Amino acid sequence: MSLLGLLLAIVLPTFGRAMAISRRTACQTNLTHLGQAYNMRRSSEPSGERTTFKADHWARDLQPYLGYHPRALYCLEDEEATQGLPNVKIWCPKRGYYLEMFSAYPWWLESPASEIVGGTPGAWKVNDEVYTAIKPFIRERVSLVDRLPKFTPGRNPKIYWFLFEDQRTGDELWAGDDKDFEDLIIKVIETRGNSVDLTTYVGVTFHTFDLVGPDDTVFVNVSSGAGPFHFEGTSNISYGMNWRAEHIAKGQYKILALDYEVEVCYVGAGAPEVGQSWADERAPRHFDKANVLFADGEVVTMNVDEIDPDLDRYDAQYWDPKR
Repeated sequence: MSLLGLLLAIVLPTFGRAMAISRRTACQTNLTHLGQAYNMRRSSEPSGERTTFKADHWARDLQPYLGYHPRALYCLEDEEATQGLPNVKIWCPKRGYYLEMFSAYPWWLESPASEIVGGTPGAWKVNDEVYTAIKPFIRERVSLVDRLPKFTPGRNPKIYWFLFEDQRTGDELWAGDDKDFEDLIIKVIETRGNSVDLTTYVGVTFHTFDLVGPDDTVFVNVSSGAGPFHFEGTSNISYGMNWRAEHIAKGQYKILALDYEVEVCYVGAGAPEVGQSWADERAPRHFDKANVLFADGEVVTMNVDEIDPDLDRYDAQYWDPKR
């Protein structure tokens, strides 16, 4: 080996490790900022009242409190960060329910709608080509379930459609009645910076629908062809929030957030069954360890096997705020 080759063999691994340490430190700083934003968000609520902070849209909740650190949601070691699309909701005043678009559980990624066990989800996502193909079959009181395939991106992955059924049943708000999915249809065009433009189409329905933005801006009683309505997103998201976050007291030594593959950690005893597992979603990005934010503000780099919520002793010690 030449002298130059020998030097490169020594220097490059050292340089690579130094860069990885720098990225780990930057990630720890991100989590520190998230902890500060979380405490500001919780402190902004009236004393003695139950928090309105929810894990399923935590990134959007904390974004206004990140100040000069808007990219604190993103870890430089994360090559497949969760897309930070805006938390747009649909409010149906007559039925009294909210429907979430980008933060709803994505049943459409699992299988065709007709194969979902337990019921039919009340919303479905299709790409632009699928929508064009099924559009002639979308009509009042004609079930569309058998024509809703498993979602795959279309030729332009930035354009897709959400189809909603207005009749809902049970706690899961499964689609009921005719399952025609023509009551509200929304065309989505993703623009720069995880922002979106939405155009609404209302079918034959006795209901009205409002669009509610992440800053609680409301567009009342949207109509067919209305829009485009523009909503701003966040940076991409590299961290997962403990699904029990709303029950964690300020300053409690429980895991609030950590390096994770999806936005919410549905893990541990009593977690909702959403097809998620600790083994699949944990993200030891930093020399096979993960950075972990505790609710008291401390950030620790930990071995993921030592905080495994599938083991009751670790779930009780680190995750469950009631134990």
